[in-house]
Parts: sequence; C-alpha cells; structure tokens
Amino acid sequence: MRLKIIVVNALIMAVVGVLGFVLCRAAIVSVASNRNALLPEATHDVQGAAARFELDGLEAERWLAVKVEDPGFADIFDVGSPQARGDAATARADKVFGEMRVQPAFSRGIPTLVAIVDAAGRLVGRNASTMQRGEDLAVRYPALKASLASGVAASELWLDKDRFLASFVSIRKAGKVLGLLIAARPLNDELTRVSDAITGGGLGIAVVSGDNVNLVADLGDVLKGTSSAEVKPLVTSALQNGQASVAPFTSSYVAVAPLRLIGDGRAAIVSARSLSLVSDPSALAWPALASAGVGLFLVVIAGWLLGGYISTPIGQLEEGLLAVLNGQNDLRFQMQHAEVGGLAFRIDQLLNELMGVDEDTTDADGRSSKPPMAANFADAMGVDGTNDARRAQLTALSDQDYLAKLYREYLAAKEQLGQPTAHIDQQSFDARIRGMEEQSLASYGRRVRYVVEVRGSEVTLLAVPVG
Repeated sequence: MRLKIIVVNALIMAVVGVLGFVLCRAAIVSVASNRNALLPEATHDVQGAAARFELDGLEAERWLAVKVEDPGFADIFDVGSPQARGDAATARADKVFGEMRVQPAFSRGIPTLVAIVDAAGRLVGRNASTMQRGEDLAVRYPALKASLASGVAASELWLDKDRFLASFVSIRKAGKVLGLLIAARPLNDELTRVSDAITGGGLGIAVVSGDNVNLVADLGDVLKGTSSAEVKPLVTSALQNGQASVAPFTSSYVAVAPLRLIGDGRAAIVSARSLSLVSDPSALAWPALASAGVGLFLVVIAGWLLGGYISTPIGQLEEGLLAVLNGQNDLRFQMQHAEVGGLAFRIDQLLNELMGVDEDTTDADGRSSKPPMAANFADAMGVDGTNDARRAQLTALSDQDYLAKLYREYLAAKEQLGQPTAHIDQQSFDARIRGMEEQSLASYGRRVRYVVEVRGSEVTLLAVPVG
C-alpha cells in the first residue's frame, strides 16, 4: 500500500517537475534571446552613450566659454618672461580647477587637466605642475590646431599618451585669438560614468586609422571574442552614414554610434549587449526542478504516513478475521478509525449475527448506549400474595439494599442461562424497576417489590405486594 501510494504520486510529481523545468527554460530562452527586442535595445544603448559623451564635451565648452571672459586670461600673455607667463598660467589653471570642483556642469566628473596654450599651440602652463611648458600640442592634436585657427570651441579625444576627452575654448583680446583654455577628463573615467548612466554594460572607443580600426579605449571587454577586422565594416558604416549600426557577433550584439561632435569624425562609441539577457537561462529554471525535488521528498514522507494510516487497520482486520476462522469466536475489533472504523463495526455486527450473540451496546466504561427496554428484563408479571416470609423479607430491606440485591440476582440469573449482561447497568435497571413499581401501584392500588425467578430459559421478575 505504502509503496503504491509513493510510486504513483512520485511519478506524477516527477513528470510535472520535469515538464515545468522544460517549459520555464524554453520560455526564459525565448524571452531572453528575443532578437527583435535586443537589437533595438543595443542600438538605443550606443546612441544614448554617444549623445551623453558629446553632451559632456559641450557642457565643458560652454562653461569654459563663460570663464575665459575674465580679463585675467588675456593678461597672462602680456607678462614679459616665459617663466613668469608660465607661473601666471599655472596659477590661473589652479584657480579654474578649484572652481570646477563646485560646478554642476562637472558633477559627473571633474577634469584632471586644466591648461593654457598660446596662439601657436604651445603649452604655457597647467594646473598643479610646471611640467610640459613649451610643449607643442597643436602638432599632436588636429582639432586643437583648427580651433586656434578658427577661434571656435571644440572637443577632441587625446589618445597618443594619456587618454583624455579634452574640451577647449579660445582666449581673445580685441577679437584676436591669444590662445586656448583646455579642460581634459580621463577617457576611461568618462566611459565609466557614461556606462553607469546609460548602458550599465561595457563601452569602448573605436578610431579609424588608415585602413585599420583600433579599439583605443575599452571598458568591460566589449569586443571580447571579436576581432577588429570583424568590427571594421560596422564602424566604417556608422562613420559614413552618421547613424548607429548594430550586428550580432560570436557572443554579443555589437553596436557602433559615431561621435560627430568630438574630434575630426574618425571616432565612434562601441557598445556590446549579450545575445541573451541572462548568461545561463537554465539557472533561472532550476528552481522549478528544485521545487519538484522538494515535492518528491514530501510525497515519500506523506505516502509513508498515509500508507501506514490505511494499511495498519486493514492488516489488523485481516489478522482478526484469520483468528475468527481459527476458532476465536469471541474476538471483536471495536476499532476507532475515521476511514476503516465503519467497516470494522459492520464486521463486528456480522460476527455477532453469525455467532448468535446479542450486540454489545455499552461504551468503554460499561454504560449502555440506549435505554433498556422491557424485553431486556423478560418481566412476565405475576403476583404472589401467599409467601408471607418473602413479603416480610422484602419489606425489611431499605430501597437502596432492595434494588442492589435485585440487580445482583437478576444478573446472576442471566449469566446462569448464558445470556449477555454487559449492556445492563445498575442505573438503568433501578430506573426500570421504579417505573414498574409505580405502574403496578397505579394499576392495583398496592405497593409491590420484585423478586427474580428463572422459568425455563427466561429470567422473570415476580411482583410481591408489600403494602
């Protein structure tokens, strides 16, 4: 019984668990790898990152444009000696750097390099250092040279040594460009801020150099497993069309967006999004299978308990019936069980009927479960008025002693005839006798008391007048 319950329910639980795992995994894979959703999201990510990157450069240019209106910048170039001009430029750069620390425009990242260059593109001075004075920056950075020539503010990627996103505006006096004020942020820090704000994933900077495409800055290995040759058509297409391009590669969707407002138009933002929203769809479906495992464990425990609850009383019935067949005719089950108790009671009734034994209607304490009937006492009424000794003896007894004596004699006579007495209790017997005495008094106008007599195979109660 136990094994059958456990096996059947365990099979059902196992089938449901495996089916749930397969369906959950299939649904997760379908949703997580939805090409129609992931491709547009990759495009939006890289477009947003490029726009944020360009916006940071424009905000820096705007703030610097206001700052150079201070006449103190133009005065730097009127200082006589190069050493004095350099010290004045460094002091001014330090002051600008201090002001940047409290400006909302730089809340996402304060430039680490603030510098002033002259009209020829040579470094006059920089913040917190006297190094690099006189270095020709125009030779190395084309956008800086163009800005000196046109006087138009610009932003550019500096990639040759330390990698920066540099923004610069012209310093003028009487309409003449005297030099540039430069603010430069570390490129990797800028990529980190943009990634945190927009994509939450890896970002890179790709730059076209001749026939090659170089990934000059990479946050999070966005092209891991993908060669630059594979990405080159995507970068070239984005730069030529001025729009984002996206394509699936080995392990991710790679998206490229041009940086149109940064530098000379040869740089682009590169972003990657996994081919699936989750790295292992099965990991999300495992809880369904784990739940099925817990269910199997509970099925085993519940099946064992339920099987015992059913099989134990059935085994007792089987053993008891075998004992009856072997001659133990007085065996009765009297079983208290919510499921099998009714069957045991009917078997007890059947055995009583087959054995010719009156049904026991008493409870566990010997009390009758139904009131006694006149037939229980076999009270064939007769009146004996001639036995004065018997009458005197009955009259001399108190009511309590009389009823107790009569109850004992009645049970003894019943037992002598082999009749059951377990269902006759003292209280019910006394109540019946008093009722019979009251009925006799009403019928005959005389008080009577009863004595026990055995007549053949019956026990009778004989009424003796006592008053």
